[in-house]
Formats: sequence, structure tokens, C-alpha cells
Amino acid sequence: MNTFSHYILTALILSAGTALADPIIGVTATSATTVCCGTSLSDIVNGRGLTSYTTAGIHDDRADAILTSRTGNIDFDLHGTYWVNSIAAWNAAFGVKEFSLLYSTDGATFTPVSTGPYLLSLISLPTNSTAEVFNFAPVQATHMRMAMLSGYSSGDSTSLKEVMFVSTAAPPPSTLPEGGGSVALLSTAVLLAWRRVQR
Repeated sequence: MNTFSHYILTALILSAGTALADPIIGVTATSATTVCCGTSLSDIVNGRGLTSYTTAGIHDDRADAILTSRTGNIDFDLHGTYWVNSIAAWNAAFGVKEFSLLYSTDGATFTPVSTGPYLLSLISLPTNSTAEVFNFAPVQATHMRMAMLSGYSSGDSTSLKEVMFVSTAAPPPSTLPEGGGSVALLSTAVLLAWRRVQR
């Protein structure tokens, strides 16, 4: 089977019902909360410490960002418009406990997603860890906000290892023009299948 036939066949299989979702790459993070102790917010969105840049990746025992408050916002610029349907978070030892998630299309006005708040598990000692994935109804967004509500630390600080957002490959069917859903999904599937063949 030649390459063209391969990616067309793959696209047809995907469009028949296989879920299409990929981590959003190139995200940047900012916060009004001070980051201390030689750590950086950029390291919670760049895959540092992960075995692979997927929600299945295992993170090493380092806390990539230590913040000086257990509450506050971390804003994520997606650098594009995406349909976002889940967040994956790798917590650090005595890190974030509970958070809410909001989305925006302009980076200024934020709206809560359909579910939440979310509870991250307690990690009592530095150790390798897997992601906790939280799903919600797809939202169209250019920015996402993690509103930290509480932390496990007895002090003022909190910490995180990695945060990743996952984008669906196509808008939810309810947002597509009548009769256009299957065409849009197939077109997106062809594009993604072609990209996967080229890797």
C-alpha cells in the first residue's frame, strides 16, 4: 500500500468513530503569583521531566514550578484557537489540591468549563508520577486558566510538575452546519492521518 492510500485509509477509519485528540503544543504559562526557588512556569508546559509528551507520559520526581501561594491563577496561552476537552496535570509533592478551570477566546474574559472543581491526589514524597486527566465538554478557547483553590502544603507555597491541554480534532457536531459534520470530520482526519504518516 502506498503512502497516499495508507493515510486515506487511516482517515476513513478515524472518521468512522475513533476519537481524535492531541496534546496542544507550544503553550505558555503566566501567573501573578511569584514563582520561586529556581523554578519556572515555562517548565510546566514544555514536557521537561516527561518520558513522552502525551497524557501517558511519566514525570520524574522534580517539581518544575514552586509558587509562593496555595491559591491564585495560572493562565495558559494556547497560541491558537482550539476545541479543548481535557486537562492533564502531574502534581508535585504537597502540591495543588483543588482547582477550577476556565476558558477564554480573548485572554481577558474567562468562563468556567462544564465540570469542576477538580481534586488532585496528594503526593506525600517526591516520586515519579503519572497524569491525572479531567474531561469536560469541548470548549473553543485561545486561553485556559487554572484557578488554584487550595494546596496540600501546610505552608504558603504549592507546586506542580506539568500541565497539558488536549484538543479534539474537530468541533462538536452540534456546532457544525447541517450536513457538514461528516465532511469536516473526514477532512480533519485526513490531515491528521497525513501528519502522522509524515512523522
